[in-house]
Amino acid sequence: MKKERDYQLEQGASHLPSTGPGPVLKGSNGIISTGHYLTSMAGMRILLNGGNAFDAMVAATFAAAVVEPMASYSIGAESVFMLFDSDSNQLISYSGQGGAPALANAEYYLSRGFNAIPTGPGKSAHISLTVPGVVGALTSILATFGTKTIREVIEPSICYANDGIPNYKYMTQALKSPGILTQFRNYPPGGSKIFFPNGYAPSLAQFLFKKPWVRA
Repeated sequence: MKKERDYQLEQGASHLPSTGPGPVLKGSNGIISTGHYLTSMAGMRILLNGGNAFDAMVAATFAAAVVEPMASYSIGAESVFMLFDSDSNQLISYSGQGGAPALANAEYYLSRGFNAIPTGPGKSAHISLTVPGVVGALTSILATFGTKTIREVIEPSICYANDGIPNYKYMTQALKSPGILTQFRNYPPGGSKIFFPNGYAPSLAQFLFKKPWVRA
């Protein structure tokens, strides 16, 4: 029961009763909150090296592509970024939601025997995807508000992919889910080589990725 509760909490479940207040964290120079401590650390590294909040946010989002590849704000997903610029006192929104591919029209789908756009796990799932827009939004934010180069902000991500990260509970559970396993089988070899080395998912605390993802 506790395992199921932990899993739902990691998924963002809001219907579960509170277990009490968490610790209060305070800081005077900056704070970063993400879904994983390594993602947060990527942004903090940029802050400690003189970057601003926008640099740190971009670095953390790129790091999530390695540490939290299933996250809704990862670079293959869709995100909307809400920013506040204290210099202009403005709230600014950047859309990282992708656009439809150039051939995605009714004729395209009908010519392939579809009366509706296929969604969900399956061999045709890829033709329902948008062109990812997160990278474009991040590079625009960096160019407009950042102080670091793209090379500097992606350095933590490269380190994580190169050195590997310890497998964690949510990743372990996700890799066992039927939907993800089906997608890996439908699109070989791709992620199978990265997430299932030697045919098995790494156990908790074993290292994920290392060199293969850097090459990818």
